[in-house]
Amino acid sequence: MKEVRAWTEPTRRFIRQHPFLWRSLSLAFAVRIAMLALAYLAGRVFLQNAAPLTDMMTEVLVRWDAVHYVNLALNGYSAVGEERFLLVFLPLYPLAIALFNPIVQHAVLSGLLVSFGSSVAAGYYLQKLARMDGPKEEAHRALDFFFLFPTAYFLVLPYTEALFMAFTLAAFCHAREKRWKAAGILGSLAAATRLQGILLLPALAVEAWSQKEQPVRAAGLLLVPLGLLAYVALNVAVSGNAWTFIDYQSEHWHHSLVAPWQFALDAVQDVRQDPPSLNRTLVAESVLVSLAFVIFLLLGAMRWLRPSYQAYGWLMLLALSSVSFQISFPRYVLSIFPLFFVLARWTKRPNVHLLTSAVFTLLMGGLFFLYAIGRWAF
Repeated sequence: MKEVRAWTEPTRRFIRQHPFLWRSLSLAFAVRIAMLALAYLAGRVFLQNAAPLTDMMTEVLVRWDAVHYVNLALNGYSAVGEERFLLVFLPLYPLAIALFNPIVQHAVLSGLLVSFGSSVAAGYYLQKLARMDGPKEEAHRALDFFFLFPTAYFLVLPYTEALFMAFTLAAFCHAREKRWKAAGILGSLAAATRLQGILLLPALAVEAWSQKEQPVRAAGLLLVPLGLLAYVALNVAVSGNAWTFIDYQSEHWHHSLVAPWQFALDAVQDVRQDPPSLNRTLVAESVLVSLAFVIFLLLGAMRWLRPSYQAYGWLMLLALSSVSFQISFPRYVLSIFPLFFVLARWTKRPNVHLLTSAVFTLLMGGLFFLYAIGRWAF
C-alpha cells in the first residue's frame, strides 16, 4: 500500500499544482484514444485494409493536406514539378515534424506528436484565458467544447490547427499579462504557421488599447509580421519571387480573393443548383451552417466579450470568407477561439452543457469517420 501511495502522490501533487495542464492533457489523450480506435475500425472493418497496422493507420490518418505536410517535412520545398505547388503551405509545422523525425524515426508519428503536444498547450492557454474573465467551471466548459468541436479531430491529425492554436492562445495570454514582447514572438510563430496569424497584430493591438497600455511598451507586438516576412523570404529562396505562393493559390488551388458576401452567395447558389448529396452537404451546406454559427455567437456576445476577442473573431471570419472555393471553412472555424468562451458562458446549466457536448461529439465522430474512409471532410 505504501508503494502505491508513493507512486501516486507525485501525480496528485502535479494535478493540484497544474490543474489546467492536467485537464488539457487528460482530455487530449482521451480524445486521441477514441479517434485512433475509430480510425482502426474504419480501416480494418469498413475499408477491409489488411496491410500491417502501421501502414493501415498511416493511410487512414494521413489524407488531403496531411500528405503534403509530411512530404514537406521529409523532402522540403521544391521549385520544379508538381511539388512546387506545395510552396503555398507555410513552413513552421513541417519544420516541427522534421525536427522530431530524427528522434521518432517516423514522420507521421512525429506529426501526430507535434499535434498532441500543441493541442495540450492550446488547451492549457485556453483555460487560462477563460479563467481571467470567469470561474474555473467556465474555463473547463470552454476546454470541453474546444476538444469536442465538430472539426476538432484536426487537432489530432498531422495538420496545422493544433500548432496554430497553441501559438495564438499563448500570444493572447501573454498580452493579457502585458508581456508584449513574448506576445509578439508567439504571434510571429503563429504567422509562420498559418497566414491568418498576421491578424494577431491588429487583434493584440486592440488588447493593448483596451488595457490603456503605452504604445512604446506594446511595441513588441510589431514582431508579429516577422513570421509572414520569413515565409515571403522562403518564397524568394525557393522560387525567386516573393509572391509566388499567391500565383500558386490561384493557379493550382483555385483560391482568389472575393468579397465576403460573394463567398456566402456562392455557397447559397451551390445549394440551390446541386441535387441533394453528401458532397453538397459537406462542401456548401456546411459552409453556410458554419458561417451562420460564427456570426450568431459573435453577435450574441457583443455586450460582454472582450474587445480584442471580438476583433480577432471578426477579422478571422472576414479573412476566411474572402477566399473563393473555401471548402475547408468549417475546419478553419476551429481557430476562432472566442467561440468557445461564448459557448461556455451560454451552457452554465449542466443539462445544456451535456446536450451540447453530446451533439458536438457525435458530429465530430461522424465527420472523422468520413475522413478516415477517404471522403472529403474539410
